[in-house]
Amino acid sequence: MELRQVHNRILRQTYRTLSFLTAKDRWRAFAGSYVMDLLKRQNYASGAPFEEKVGYSRAVKVGNLVFVGGTTSTNSKGEVEGIGDAYLQTKIILQKIEEVLKRAGARMSDVVRVRFYVTDIVKGQEYLSAYSEWFKKIRPAITMAEVKALPRPDHLVEIEAEAVIGSYLVQKI
Repeated sequence: MELRQVHNRILRQTYRTLSFLTAKDRWRAFAGSYVMDLLKRQNYASGAPFEEKVGYSRAVKVGNLVFVGGTTSTNSKGEVEGIGDAYLQTKIILQKIEEVLKRAGARMSDVVRVRFYVTDIVKGQEYLSAYSEWFKKIRPAITMAEVKALPRPDHLVEIEAEAVIGSYLVQKI
């Protein structure tokens, strides 16, 4: 049975459980709760003190979409890890992204878009070498842009990611 058929079966069963209502009211109740679930927003913090002070989240989940904000290799003590090593910083960042995606109910295989902000595009192969350890088979859309600076001078790379929970590859075109 295809995913769409399973989804439609669940929808029909849920709709029928509201049989004490008129068909019109049943649809309103069902559609309203379904839409509200799709629009429910959850913020995920990393514990960085700046999150509370400035007002941002490591990730935001709305329905089955997860948006991971710019992530660097700064650890929970406020220290930059992997100083001078583009590969290591990228690897640390992708581990942090994977952790927050798991907390939000997503996997790395659900990632559909990745954005890199780098201070030295010449080190592109180092960033991409670490990236390919996670995404070589998944192949999300990717952007890499060189920027003048990142929040700290020791940061070589900052990465954002977007995921669609439950997405899967149908075919490569």
